[in-house]
Amino acid sequence: MPPTRAMPMAKEAAQKALSLDNQLAEAHTSLAKIKLSYEWDWAGAEAEFQQAIKLNPGYATARQWYGVYLSEMGRHDESIRERSIAQELDPLSMAIATGLGRALYWARRYDEAIARLQAAVSKEPSYADTYWSLGLAYEQKGLHAESINAFQRAVELSRTSDFAEGKPEMLAALGHAYALAGRQAEARKLLEQLNQDAAAQHYVSPYALSLIYVALNERDAAFQALSQAFREHDESFVHLKVDPRLDPIRSDPRFQQLLQQMHLDS
Repeated sequence: MPPTRAMPMAKEAAQKALSLDNQLAEAHTSLAKIKLSYEWDWAGAEAEFQQAIKLNPGYATARQWYGVYLSEMGRHDESIRERSIAQELDPLSMAIATGLGRALYWARRYDEAIARLQAAVSKEPSYADTYWSLGLAYEQKGLHAESINAFQRAVELSRTSDFAEGKPEMLAALGHAYALAGRQAEARKLLEQLNQDAAAQHYVSPYALSLIYVALNERDAAFQALSQAFREHDESFVHLKVDPRLDPIRSDPRFQQLLQQMHLDS
């Protein structure tokens, strides 16, 4: 479901919950995530996260998602601290363990991210998101074979009745890795597959597609996809300020314009 359909429904549900009980930390957390990922209301999102944590300091998801917000704002040390608290509160959660590794990745502390994520894989070897995150960190270290293997495993584990070929964002990550490794034909094959899925009304993140174009050095196509992501309020678009995969196009005036439109240029 595209965010323009899903997020208004989510907001309505969160607001309904708060109308019934405005002391629900879970509802404040959900509303904060919507303000972050869809409305791009940075101040409003932080206020809701902080209210949720005030109401229930032991609610791990509030601290985990607040950590996401802090990463996107470039406040990496604070993000790692919040996500570490979340892991102490819920040490068995693979989402939280993986999220801590990804916080280290956004902070560009790749060796630490790899160590954390490898430890998570050893505890639970069937969680797709951990392999996906591990692939991201390997990629930035120039370990192309390792990143491709990790993304292939993520794709395999993400296959469901809804995603017979694997989750689109994981396929896109694999396409990006192929392109960086010089395997352009395989990258273009995945790109074509994802564009066909999008044409068939299956939601595919244009932000994820833009990353393949960046790795293929097709800047105009990358910016077309990023502009579409902006129009659609693609949830991944909040990575714009910190995503290392976008470094090759950061100096382009079009990129700076996007940051300004998102109020992420400071």
